[in-house]
Amino acid sequence: MPVTHWSDCMPFARLRITCRRATLATLASTVFGCWAAAEAIPPATAIEIWTAPAARKVFREDAPPGEAKTEVRLEAAGGETESAQVVLRTERAACVLTTATVSEFRDDQGNACPDISADLQRVDYVYLPELNRAWPDPLPPFRGPLPLLPTLAQPLWLSVRVPPTAPAGTYRATLRLSFDTQPDREVPVSLRVFGFRLPEHPALRTAIGISMDFVLRQHGVQPGTPQAAELERNYYQFFLERRLSPFNPPCDLLSPEAARWLDDRRLTSFVIPCSEDDAELQRLVEHLREHDWLKKGFFYVWDEPQTEADFEQLARRARRIRAIEPRAAIMVPFNGNPQQASGRSTYDRLDGLVDQWCPLSSVIDVDKQKARAARGEGSWWYVCCVPQQPRANVMVDWPGAAHRALFWQQKQRGIDGFLYWSATYWDPAYTRDPWTDIHTYTFKGDCYGDGSLVYPGDRVGIDGPVTSIRLELLRDGMDDFEYLTLFGKLRGQEAMQALTRRATTSLNDYTTDPLVLDGLRLEMAEALEQAAREQAAPDPAEQTRTRVIDTTDVLGLANDRVSVAFDRGTGELVSLKNLACDDEYLKQPGAAGNPFRVHVDPTEVPSALRLPFPWPIQPPDDALGGDIVDPRGCRL
Repeated sequence: MPVTHWSDCMPFARLRITCRRATLATLASTVFGCWAAAEAIPPATAIEIWTAPAARKVFREDAPPGEAKTEVRLEAAGGETESAQVVLRTERAACVLTTATVSEFRDDQGNACPDISADLQRVDYVYLPELNRAWPDPLPPFRGPLPLLPTLAQPLWLSVRVPPTAPAGTYRATLRLSFDTQPDREVPVSLRVFGFRLPEHPALRTAIGISMDFVLRQHGVQPGTPQAAELERNYYQFFLERRLSPFNPPCDLLSPEAARWLDDRRLTSFVIPCSEDDAELQRLVEHLREHDWLKKGFFYVWDEPQTEADFEQLARRARRIRAIEPRAAIMVPFNGNPQQASGRSTYDRLDGLVDQWCPLSSVIDVDKQKARAARGEGSWWYVCCVPQQPRANVMVDWPGAAHRALFWQQKQRGIDGFLYWSATYWDPAYTRDPWTDIHTYTFKGDCYGDGSLVYPGDRVGIDGPVTSIRLELLRDGMDDFEYLTLFGKLRGQEAMQALTRRATTSLNDYTTDPLVLDGLRLEMAEALEQAAREQAAPDPAEQTRTRVIDTTDVLGLANDRVSVAFDRGTGELVSLKNLACDDEYLKQPGAAGNPFRVHVDPTEVPSALRLPFPWPIQPPDDALGGDIVDPRGCRL
């Protein structure tokens, strides 16, 4: 059985060496011997550099492909993060990458664009014993120096963040690489920013677990300490920045701090704790309802019921919650469709008890999911240690494109929510250190990375998580879902479905070529960009554009529908009309802050409105209502 060791082969670097039947003494002599030899051998060949898509996993033994590209080309919408890999390889002589920096992005006129930012990580590897191979996954920050050993590929991971307000166009930067024994090298980086942006509030609902007990253990932090609270906030913020909603906000939901997390528009869900005390539960529910947070939360009353006793107990919990709050969302993820003694399926047994339907992806009944969605109930799915290959999942030894294809399959089936049971399941019964042993669970064999999407950052001096290739590709898949949603609104559901079928035709059949997914994504982007350009050139005969939105509170007045009129030429807000009582809010010319007052009541206190999205590019219809706020923070 091959073994994997970590060795500090240099004071500044940690290197993974895989060998067979090697003693520690032999291993040490091999590692240090190679460095001694490297110092004696003059540079024989230049360093090979090529680029690779983010969703193509690069192995240590890989050589440059026949038509290797040497320029990074990225494309992104506003508010999106895109990544690519720059792979380094030396054929005979070892050397050290001492520094790697990305210059400032500049537009075609040479103007600097400091809001477009770039990060560099190094691709690290984890050894999978059953496969006898090291797989790329951890992405610790590149801090250099980084040793390059002969014939071993070493990718760098370049991520570029595009702000929501970035103008469309092409931007350029340079990745500069410096080596100890080789001349400096430069890699051109081009970024095309599309003329539309992803909505701040995701169309895809997510729910992801963070096993904080294992996080604290790995970081060596005692529970209940200020350090533990800070670490929990760091992990929560990390996932929220990637538009993933952790189960549990890092605070008491009744505390003032809750607003910081629950008002964040990137947050799409959270788990409501179910107190055994009725009065306490009632108080929490009323508090959530008062702050308009109840619609984001759900009760997770049971996990994967199997027996009659399971169903009886979850039914009692669900009915108790319904008695306290009839509108509460209730979820029970289930991993099968067992026929119980009554002859009823899991779908039938849960009917009337839950309204958030979350089957395992491999047991989903699409017709039943659609029927429940049609009556206003939530449609989710999840993956874990199953499904196994060839079906899409997020474990280490899957093709990179499979992590993205999962979300194409989800959109194809009309599933609007994705749940993942844990991102930090580092149970010492399975792994003592995920950096060296990513066997996190056993199900019909070893599962590599099930329940573990990040790595504890303390190993590299970070009080938080270190991301992984899988998590970054999962984020890319979620962005694909947003593109598909926008494209479906623009061209219709049939066109959107036809496009998904070019990526996946069944749960077993999907493309593993990242270039296919990138090409389909580009088709959608160009269609969305063209639509944005057409909106930017309005017909002068239709200078004012009016939109009607749903709302529950406009400047303190209870009503349900509001008409908003924009000047299509200037983007100015012309009027805001309450359709329930026909009151109209009119702009006061020349006043600062765009103040409005009720037209029929001159004594009304003025309230300012702002539009945090660029006009004439329009947000999705379902996001417009939440994008207009008054100065008190009340969302319209």
